[in-house]
Amino acid sequence: GAMRSRVLAWVVVTVLWLRRLRRRDGGHSGKRNKHDLCSSLRFRGGMSSFSAEALRKNKSFELTGTIPRLLIKHVLDEADSLAGEELVVKGWVRSRRTQERGNLCFFVVNDGSTMHNLQVVCERNRTDGFESLSAGGAAGTGASVGFLGRLVASSGSGQEYELQAKRGCLIGPVSLASAAGTNASRVYPLAKKHHSLEVMRTLAHLRPRSNLGGAVARVRNELTKGVHDFLQDLGYKYVHTPVLTKSDCEGAGEAFAVDHKDLLNSESMPTIQNLSLSGESRKSPQYFFGHPTYLTVSGQLNLEAFCCSLGNCYAFGPTFRAEKSHTGRHLAEFWMLEPELAFADMNAAIDVASSMIKNLTARVISRCSLELEFFKKFIDADIHDRLNRIAMEPFTRITYTVKSFAYTLLLINRLS
Repeated sequence: GAMRSRVLAWVVVTVLWLRRLRRRDGGHSGKRNKHDLCSSLRFRGGMSSFSAEALRKNKSFELTGTIPRLLIKHVLDEADSLAGEELVVKGWVRSRRTQERGNLCFFVVNDGSTMHNLQVVCERNRTDGFESLSAGGAAGTGASVGFLGRLVASSGSGQEYELQAKRGCLIGPVSLASAAGTNASRVYPLAKKHHSLEVMRTLAHLRPRSNLGGAVARVRNELTKGVHDFLQDLGYKYVHTPVLTKSDCEGAGEAFAVDHKDLLNSESMPTIQNLSLSGESRKSPQYFFGHPTYLTVSGQLNLEAFCCSLGNCYAFGPTFRAEKSHTGRHLAEFWMLEPELAFADMNAAIDVASSMIKNLTARVISRCSLELEFFKKFIDADIHDRLNRIAMEPFTRITYTVKSFAYTLLLINRLS
């Protein structure tokens, strides 16, 4: 009786487990139809990267709709190994063109992972979902799309490999300028051409879609990771300092006030310099916290307290300055790196700063070569030479007295 009960319990658990797996897979087995695949392309994020060797070994990823999405950067970097494999890519259309009386459609797709694009070839008789991708302009520039296909050597010029799509899905269409009743503000505004910085400033939400915006974002991402890697490897502790504070750390008195709406509606905003530090003004109910509060200008005060307990530490976060300056050299908001060193002198601080600058420069040269080539071509022709000098040449150290004397001589020469 006991043995029969245990066997029955085991059978029940197994059946429940199989039902759970079936529900997780959507109740499908074997090959899925094009609607199932479209749902997979839409909603299954999958893994952002997947090695060619793992893709080749894992047979469950072949044609069941669970092939993980590959970043275009990884597809192009490992193209020689991935050639001939079934892949899923997703991204945004940079351009689309048709040939052979509309029976052949070429998509240039980018997913933001690299400067390079991937060409996807769709054929009417070979690509499921061809009609929705080729008809009209809903799948034109700016649309988000997903493709399952085979990576093959390209017979055309401009790319070494291309994806021959077996199935395609229009994930997010774009509005058509010619469509009746289309709101002009909803039409995708970026065409396949150069857009000036002035134009891109009016399209803040689409800046990362531009070549320059995407390149800057990727370089900044690499520098941010490099800052953490460098300091963490040296044993520094990362400290999150407050953004809202009542302290003016550096004594400049030019901080953004963050207070109750009654205060915001008043004729003039108080500054740290003209507010009394004692009395009712610091406990007034008109303030959200009962006293004036500001956006941080520095996390130094908090860091010094942590440094005297944890040792070497650093803060890396948003900083705000309200200097009355609207020139191109003033930033009202920026991210500031602030290391604090325990038991160290000025030479130790200089060693850390110079080593980090060299390390980060070399990291960008090594890992952001495509972005640097773009900057060299369109922004700064001397960027490679300058970065190489920073990475290779030693920093010269001078005393403050020498610096002041050199500045005085320079000033005299300019005035004479």
